[in-house]
Amino acid sequence: MIRFLSKGARPCSLILFALTGLLTAQSALAANYYVGGDGACDQSRLDFALLAAAVAADPNPVFYIARNKPAAVAEIVVAYGALQTAEFRGGYNTCQDAINGVAPTGRSAIHSNAMATSANRRVMRIGSASNSPTVRFYDITISGGRLNSTVIPTAYGAGLFIDYGTVQMFRSWVEGNWTNPANTQSRGGGVAVRGSGRFLSIDAGTVIRDNTAYDGGGIYCANSATMLMEGSDIRDNRANRGAGLHVTGGCNAPLTSTASSNGRVRNNQLIGTGTPVGAGIYVGTNSLVTLIGTSARRFQLTGNTGNGSGGGAYVEGNQALLDANWTDFDNNQVGAGGGMTCRATNGELGITAQNVRVRNNTASGATGGGVFVIGGCRVRLFNGVTISGNTRTGGGTNAGGGGIAVNAVTGDATLTIEGGSQAATIVGNSSPLGGGAFVTAGNGNQGRINLDNVVVSNNTATDWGGGLYAVNSGAEIIMRRTLAGSACHSQFYCSDLSFNVLDASIPDRGAAAAARDGGKIEIWGTYIEGNQGTALRAVNLSSGNGGIMNVGSSVMVPISNRPMLRADQASVQLYYNTIDHAGSSSVPITLFDGNSSDRRSFFYGNLFNGSVEPLSSGNINWYAIGNNGCAGFSQTHAGNAFFSAHAAVRRFVGPLPLTSGTRLINDPTHPIIDFCDADLAMNPGIDILGNSRPHNTANPNTHGTFDLGAHEIRIPPLFNLDASRTGQGSLASAPAGISCPGTCTATFAENTNVQVTATPDAGWAFSHWDGNCSGTNPVCNVVMSANRTVVARFIEESNEDIIFQDRFQ
Repeated sequence: MIRFLSKGARPCSLILFALTGLLTAQSALAANYYVGGDGACDQSRLDFALLAAAVAADPNPVFYIARNKPAAVAEIVVAYGALQTAEFRGGYNTCQDAINGVAPTGRSAIHSNAMATSANRRVMRIGSASNSPTVRFYDITISGGRLNSTVIPTAYGAGLFIDYGTVQMFRSWVEGNWTNPANTQSRGGGVAVRGSGRFLSIDAGTVIRDNTAYDGGGIYCANSATMLMEGSDIRDNRANRGAGLHVTGGCNAPLTSTASSNGRVRNNQLIGTGTPVGAGIYVGTNSLVTLIGTSARRFQLTGNTGNGSGGGAYVEGNQALLDANWTDFDNNQVGAGGGMTCRATNGELGITAQNVRVRNNTASGATGGGVFVIGGCRVRLFNGVTISGNTRTGGGTNAGGGGIAVNAVTGDATLTIEGGSQAATIVGNSSPLGGGAFVTAGNGNQGRINLDNVVVSNNTATDWGGGLYAVNSGAEIIMRRTLAGSACHSQFYCSDLSFNVLDASIPDRGAAAAARDGGKIEIWGTYIEGNQGTALRAVNLSSGNGGIMNVGSSVMVPISNRPMLRADQASVQLYYNTIDHAGSSSVPITLFDGNSSDRRSFFYGNLFNGSVEPLSSGNINWYAIGNNGCAGFSQTHAGNAFFSAHAAVRRFVGPLPLTSGTRLINDPTHPIIDFCDADLAMNPGIDILGNSRPHNTANPNTHGTFDLGAHEIRIPPLFNLDASRTGQGSLASAPAGISCPGTCTATFAENTNVQVTATPDAGWAFSHWDGNCSGTNPVCNVVMSANRTVVARFIEESNEDIIFQDRFQ
């Protein structure tokens, strides 16, 4: 190892004698040092050039390095008392090219032969306790470092160790460096930066690749250091924790894409025994990683692999946070949390992301093909969220979630996904349990998935819950629509649970959603159709409480011969739903063995469209509760017309335009009625088209505020049209209703345009209108915006007129 004395120290006479000629040459070169093997180079080795700069007390040396420079045989330390900045510039064929100002055509190597000789040394160290320089690398490769030490910090940064100061890298590579991954103190195979005030910046064109360590195969950042990555590439590195990048201990690390280059963390690999974590990025205690892309150039975490958890990213520890915007987690494959994993952050927010896509990731043996949240962590994904094509393979009672998964066995855990101007999507994922989403809990902990304005569709399960699956007490999924009417237009749907698939051999296990053994699923303001099997299932298969399935303000359409919902020793609550089962031959709701007090089912204000009875049950303790006469069930009649004898139930005039399989949310040509206009506290509602409906529960924020899943319309009030006449003649209306004499009063819906035609009897003539019609035209149009009255005046033709006409014939 070559060390340089601080400014003011007296170097030995031998070094002074050896450098006498070099100093004379350096003064002529104006602080430029040329390193290489051709005749134009004034130094054959970089360490000699650095020593010359130190003896000359050069504060700002620039080192031009030819590509034929030989490998270093000692650690190169960039630190001496006078040093302020240093630049290392490579890519030149010869030193003469550098002297002549020829543009670089590649990269020059600062290369150690430690790997080849199994020596124990790093390539470069920056700074010292008495010196914190700024060092820049242009077109340089740092390679060949090897550290087998077990002592801190000598096991840090086999390629480059930023002990003090600042390093900036431009179009440079750090590759092929190794620090023993079997040693838990081995950190930063390629680069290590640690300590307050230390800073690493890697610019577009820089690559950190093929490095190995226990923590941070590519880069390790800790102890309140800072690193900035702009459009660079961290790839093909290996480690037990954070194979690409390991950030912990107060490190702040913004990683960005630039206008011309994607930032990427890709193809890194977890190695080692135990449970390796963070194939792409590891975020530890008191640290922040910010991923910043744009719609044109997204930041990418892709192709990272291993046997552990967190393919794209893994977050754990108090005040650990990953914050991402315009980021893709694609094609990563690990044991659990293929796209990302968050655990044990003391109940704090561990991951927040917007405009994020989690696609085609795999959990090969445990939980969460796309996103995995473990006890003690909270995750929030919002605005422009796509969870698609992710897969969870393998078995296990409490392992599932092709798209997303929450496991709260070791502590409370929450995952929230919020659609913004367009619904978030959980689409095309697969798993044995919970193809789209899975949650489990235990030991008194609470596991929760919140899906606000999310489409869950075309997901597949081979065991339970094609779309959603909640198992064990404390596990809960709440799916709801929180955006009001006009924000959910026909191109997409705020909340949709449709076209999910179960294996054909198990069609009754909840193709859309399954709640089991105390697990709870609540669905509000959602369209549920086309799920391949019994759509909703609540069941108890253990000695605990049964599953709980609550559905409100939703439209449900079962497939041909399948029921909509089945409950076994479980609790079901249905409020204000429209169930269109006209195309199914099955009873839409079936209850089994739910007589105990904690497994009663409640039904209120549900509209059923179909000829089959709505309920099949041997239970004696289910409740059809109501207010103002609004019963639990109101069965439609054949022909799609329905009625109620109670005035509190709003009536639709004419046939109900339902077609099985037709989407009914916000479809103004096929509206569904807000059937029982009351909230969950049984108070009358005042909903009209597009207005949101508050739910008055013990906790008003539990369910939020949302429109009905069925398109909510204001049923037009009915107004009376009274017709009368003087003289002899008749009156008829279009639409039909008035046929006077006979029927001289009829009721029409608000704003109906009614045409009334006056026809005189023989010997009589129409004279004019009075009331709400006027003029002498026998055809009058009246708009029913209120109660209306029309009076037709007929007059008899006189004898004088007849005599006068005869005289002139």
